Amino acid sequence: MISIYPTIVNNDLELFQTRYTQFPIVILCTSIGLWLADVFTSYTSYTIGILCFLLPLYLSLTLLISKLHKSKPEKYASKKISHVKASPVLKALEKLMIEDELYKCPNLSLSQVADKLNISVPHLSQILNDNLGVSFTSYINHHRIQLAKNLLTEHKKMSLKQVSALCGYNNQSTFYIAFKKFTDTTPAKYRKAAVASTENA
Repeated sequence: MISIYPTIVNNDLELFQTRYTQFPIVILCTSIGLWLADVFTSYTSYTIGILCFLLPLYLSLTLLISKLHKSKPEKYASKKISHVKASPVLKALEKLMIEDELYKCPNLSLSQVADKLNISVPHLSQILNDNLGVSFTSYINHHRIQLAKNLLTEHKKMSLKQVSALCGYNNQSTFYIAFKKFTDTTPAKYRKAAVASTENA
């Protein structure tokens, strides 16, 4: 039964060139083989019948998996965006953050920013990853925490809740988590240290 496997058939035949036709042909040939065994022998072993079916099936699936593995492209191997191409987008993005202060929008999403830049969501995400090495969330949090540090230092009587809201956070918990991630301290401790530093100076 192994002789019916398509790999030993003339590879020049178009019929056997794609993985989509090889599998059905193997099953067809196996069925024919089982029918011939039943016709020309007085007793057909169930074990032999099962093996005749499973062996070509296994070989065919192995071939299919092998082809899929070989054809799978390496992630981002040929799609990495160069700094030259990304530079105009990054400048426009920074303008949205610095001049328009877009990061202050509480529910700002990647798709909203991509729309303003007239590029696709995957394109913007890849530019941030390839050229800045950050995710969209980290990029926005960076700008928000920078503002938070300024507010905590310059407005000593402003409540942490107000600081959180002005920086674009919907709740204080998210603000605290982001702030500690970027500064390794809490907003309250940061303010206290900043005040102490100013007084000592």
